[in-house]
Amino acid sequence: MAPWIEAQMWDQVQSLVPIVCTDVLLVELDEEDNLLRIGLIWRATPHQGNKWCTVGGRLYYGETIGSGIRRQLSETLGERLTVTSPVHDGQPLYVAQYAPSAAPVSGFDAVDPRKHAIGLTYAVQVAGEIEPRNEALAFEWFKPERLPPAEEIGFDQQYVLNRCLKLL
Repeated sequence: MAPWIEAQMWDQVQSLVPIVCTDVLLVELDEEDNLLRIGLIWRATPHQGNKWCTVGGRLYYGETIGSGIRRQLSETLGERLTVTSPVHDGQPLYVAQYAPSAAPVSGFDAVDPRKHAIGLTYAVQVAGEIEPRNEALAFEWFKPERLPPAEEIGFDQQYVLNRCLKLL
């Protein structure tokens, strides 16, 4: 189910209303639910070049959040990857706003020059083979204390990641 609309109409929609997105932070937890590492993709951003980012994208009309998460993971990291368990009982770990400006403004957490988006950030554990594709040029696991430097993280998601790490 991919309800596409013409590019001109999509541009108009994005200029008028916020877009709801699912952002997926892949996590690996130990038996006591301590965070061992997080997974990020290396991708081209529309305004910063190649950077590390969470997996994510917009929800389609009529699509559940869970289906959107599974679709984004499948499209970005392959069909052999499955969600084994959400963290925080399936609730978003963090809700981020992405500003359509060149720099974060008061009340916004990150930057996406294409649109004003609300990113529902979910932490999930996964199993299976990770095969980066489409927007994911690569995938890597990072220990929380050894994340890439802020200048290597796209869409200013270092703010989102730092808040998520505090909550985890």
